[in-house]
Formats: sequence, C-alpha cells, structure tokens
Amino acid sequence: MKEYLNSNRTANSVRQLRQTYEGVFIIVEGLDDKKFFGMFVDRNSCKFEIAEDKEKALEALDILNRGDFQGAVAILDYDFLGLEDIKPEFGNLFFTDTHDIETMILKTRALNTLITNYDVNKILSLFSVGIRKKLLQICKWIGYLRLINEKESLGLAFKRKPKKESNTRYKYIAYKEFVDLNSFTINEKQMIKTVKNFSKKPALDVDHYLDKIRKMNKNKYDHWHLCCGHDLTNVLAIILNKIKSRLRINYE
Repeated sequence: MKEYLNSNRTANSVRQLRQTYEGVFIIVEGLDDKKFFGMFVDRNSCKFEIAEDKEKALEALDILNRGDFQGAVAILDYDFLGLEDIKPEFGNLFFTDTHDIETMILKTRALNTLITNYDVNKILSLFSVGIRKKLLQICKWIGYLRLINEKESLGLAFKRKPKKESNTRYKYIAYKEFVDLNSFTINEKQMIKTVKNFSKKPALDVDHYLDKIRKMNKNKYDHWHLCCGHDLTNVLAIILNKIKSRLRINYE
C-alpha cells in the first residue's frame, strides 16, 4: 500500500506541475539517473521526476497512462529483463541498453579514457583477455547470485544504506574478500559466504547455491545484461588500485 501511495505521489506531482509547465516529464529511478540523463536533454523543455525505485516509476507511469496524460516518459534500468529480451510494455517507457547506466558507460570508450591515467601497456599485459572481459568474468558470478536472489526472493543484500551520520552513500559487500588481487580471479564460494554474512542470513546453504551458480555458468547469458554496474565499478576500482600500487613498487 505504501509503494502505491508513493507511486501516486509521483503521478500527482507530475499532474500538478503540468498546470504551469508544458514540457516533457521524464520519470527516473533515482538522483544519479537524473544527473546522467540530464546531460543529454534540453533542460528547458524537459523536467525530471524521481520515483525512488523501478517499481514505483513503472506504477507512476501506468497511472499517468491510464489517465491519458500526455507528455510523460520513463527511463529505467533494464536489469535482468534484458536476459529474457523483455520489451517495454508502454510506448513511453525506455530501458537502458544494458543492465544499467554503469554497464552502458563501461561498454563504451569511457573505460579506455579512464585507464589512460595508468600505464596502459602494463594493464593490458596483466589481462590476456582484456580488462572488460576480465571484469565480466569476475562479476558474472555475482550476477548469477543476484539473479537467483531475485527469482527465489532470498532477501540477500549486496549493499545497504549507511547510518545517517555517515558521509558515504551506500555500504557494499567486501569485494576484496573474494576477488584475488594477485590472479584477478574470483572465489565463488567465498563470494556467497560474503553475501550471506553481509545479508545476515545464517541459514543460507552456501554449497547449494554454489552448485546452482556453477550450473548457470553453462548457459550463454549476455554478461552485459547479467552483470550489475555497481559490481563492475567496485571490482574495477580495487583492480586499478592494486595495479597502481604494483606500478609504484616496480617504479621504485
């Protein structure tokens, strides 16, 4: 009921603003989405409305559409829907090209620009498959567990909101606990244990879900739809920090 009220609040806000605003309303999930997509639209003719999450955004758009409201669209993360090639149910609903905004960015030359701040040749020598493929090879395992969590409603947490007095936006799982920074590989079992402990789910059967994700790995998933951008960027950060420290040691 609370979620429906929040969706109604978003829809009502758009309706009220229409009285004084003739442009297009763009419903997004959060502030980061507003900042990102705001770089590509005419801010004089488009106004953003933050719905707080995907479900609320979809419900708000549905409410507006059922009321024949004109001039509203929603841009949302594709998430795991891309694995099943599910298309938008409304003509004014748009999804990201890959799992989320971060994966879209990492798939572009923006990543190449980032690593130019490092010794590119040294980085490439560490990854025979390329840094993008290495990131996907690591994070696909987290993606499998995320997908199982969504389908089976396990209640696992991969990030949590910080305490109010904290300056950080979110606290994420400890990637360093399961990503080997010498071989740049992942320990799948330790990954599940880390998520289990972070989620405070002592009853979670680690071996059972380890077997499940290994079976899932036999399927040919599109990793750009499977992997979550938060996982990719967090793993990328610790890899680059490790490489930077290696280069500094070698230089000294």
